[in-house]
Amino acid sequence: MKILRYWHWDMPQKINGAAVFVDVFAAATNIALILSKFPTVIILVNRSNIDAMRRKYPDSVLIGESASGHIRFDYPHMPVSFIDADLMGKTVLFMSINGTAVVEKALATGAAPVLIAGYVNMSATLRFLRTLQIPECMFLMSGDENSPTVEDEKFVMDFSQLANGGIPDWSTSERDSRTFMSGFYGRQADDPNFSIVFSRDKYPYPAVCRKNPDGSVVLYVPV
Repeated sequence: MKILRYWHWDMPQKINGAAVFVDVFAAATNIALILSKFPTVIILVNRSNIDAMRRKYPDSVLIGESASGHIRFDYPHMPVSFIDADLMGKTVLFMSINGTAVVEKALATGAAPVLIAGYVNMSATLRFLRTLQIPECMFLMSGDENSPTVEDEKFVMDFSQLANGGIPDWSTSERDSRTFMSGFYGRQADDPNFSIVFSRDKYPYPAVCRKNPDGSVVLYVPV
């Protein structure tokens, strides 16, 4: 399978086929972790619809981050913060500064299906893509134009090797990613969140996005 790599700001205006959004630290990790807790549904929200969604789902759990300080989250955008949370059977609203916008944009280009992937659900994502029997897949990496994220670039390189029968250099990828992440995010190299982020296949669920008629985007595990 040929893996096409794009930073999300260079996303083509039209995508014919599957696309995978990569945000290792930490939207992809968080989504896979939430899916492992078997919520009723995960709904991606943004600043324009979050208030409406909270009114529509008053008992929902809000997880994520925002550039706006007025939003009160039940759990912040770090996997350690909700790793022990009981989310079974609950409606989860998930907000990410980059993630929500990129997924919505990818769906708008016509990409289908759109997935979210990181190391924690890497093999599950590959297995799902193989069921599609597609010759290539577009990977959209997180970060911003001034600061491309090393961990996302390393993940896509590792995924490409794995998808084509190779053996990634896991230790080098993790070492280089941790070094970058420690400096860029201002965290200690032994941050417990990093240990979760680099736990390969810890949460083996492919995260597939679907747009509802009301415009909301939900995540589900295909069966």
